[in-house]
Amino acid sequence: MKKNNKGFMITEALIVSTIVLGVLIFMYAQFRTINNGFNQTFKYNTVENIYKTNEIKKFIETDATNNMISLLNESKNGYLNITECNISTYNDINFCKFLYDKLQIKSVLLLAEDVTNVVNGNMDDIDVGTQNFLKYIKNNYTGNYHRIVVSYEDGTYATLRIGVLRDIYDFEYTGDVQTFTAPIDAYYQIELWGAQGGNASDTYIGGKGAYTKGTIFLKKDTNLYIYVGATGNRNLKFISDTVTDSAVNYTWPRKYYQGDIMFNSGTYSSAQETGYGMSGGGATDIRLVNGNWDNFDSLKSRIMVASGGSGACTYFRSSNGVPGGALSGIDGSVLGVDGRVIDGSIPTGGTQTSGGVKGTGKFTATSTNGTFGKGGQGVFGTSSGGAGYYGGGAASHGGSTVGIGGSGSSFISGYEGCDAISEISTESNIIHTGQSVHYSGYKFEYGEMIAGDSEMPNYEGGTMIGNAGNGHAKITIVSE
Repeated sequence: MKKNNKGFMITEALIVSTIVLGVLIFMYAQFRTINNGFNQTFKYNTVENIYKTNEIKKFIETDATNNMISLLNESKNGYLNITECNISTYNDINFCKFLYDKLQIKSVLLLAEDVTNVVNGNMDDIDVGTQNFLKYIKNNYTGNYHRIVVSYEDGTYATLRIGVLRDIYDFEYTGDVQTFTAPIDAYYQIELWGAQGGNASDTYIGGKGAYTKGTIFLKKDTNLYIYVGATGNRNLKFISDTVTDSAVNYTWPRKYYQGDIMFNSGTYSSAQETGYGMSGGGATDIRLVNGNWDNFDSLKSRIMVASGGSGACTYFRSSNGVPGGALSGIDGSVLGVDGRVIDGSIPTGGTQTSGGVKGTGKFTATSTNGTFGKGGQGVFGTSSGGAGYYGGGAASHGGSTVGIGGSGSSFISGYEGCDAISEISTESNIIHTGQSVHYSGYKFEYGEMIAGDSEMPNYEGGTMIGNAGNGHAKITIVSE
């Protein structure tokens, strides 16, 4: 049979055309992929955008409200739009607006580290560009993070994982040591509030507690021991029908009462028929060694301390206690009775290297100085000192005067002006290094101290002037 050359050539041409067309389609697809990838290198996670996004990340880590994670968990779509600077998500709204404007932010989304649920869900409220970027994100999911996704006004995008929004650990007063075990290797922000001195009446109140804060790196499974100080109470028990000061061999017929020794304070309330002298507020502190609150080896392991205020007094003359101190405690006062001349000296606050000195007067035998970790004890209805790194001195009964004790000092390892104790110190021979870092090597960054008469963060949100009532502690994971 004779072949039809024309038919063969037509068939061959069709085959070749099909092959060429396939190659062209394949090359176009590859070119489009390469081109898209090329464009993405100029739009997605550029070095400049990563730096800018890191500024937002740091701001969120330091300023996000406790409510932010709750709002995210309540979101039906699995993400939270935090583009607007408002009080439900940020504390410093003015800086938020400044930062977003400076970086030319179009939108900021907060979501889980794994974006799969968002991508597979309803993204109608997200602009198309951000939707495409979310689909581009590769998930290396560990379950330990959240994520921010930032869109910029110039049409570029970036994302960073963020760990600040995990659990916040709060510690209230329990009257016993509490343990925190670090769940992961991370930086932790620790905040402490010292306790208020005891209130002598509804009118005359104890000095309010101080505040300390700092950020520290902890390895997973590191144990910190938390001692939350107690505010003064009465719980008075009858002691005797007379009061005697052996220093002057003087006894007078007045019923005498004493209260409980307060946790992490070391002082108690006392009273006579003519009025009350309240106990000093307990310090709140973080330790590396467990033990009874007044055990010296445990006390010297403290790496952060927020001091307590001194107790109030209504004995003959009435007065408020003084607030807990920062690097140094605050001096107390002496009060003349019925206009008589003051014949006593002022109790002093604790410092970085010594306890406050008790007030002096006619009857001084059993009032005490402040010591390492303990407030000085007032007697016969006079005010006790607040506890702290070193406690404040107690007031003494001076015959024609009564007094208010001094308050304790605070401490943060690594904070300028602090003076750390030496590891070889004993209870009878305390040695200071002249350095701010604790002998353990644990050191805080971004430290802050606020005395109890100044504005400070409230552990329930917002701010307050000094801490009233029992102490408090809060630990927050701020970044990996």
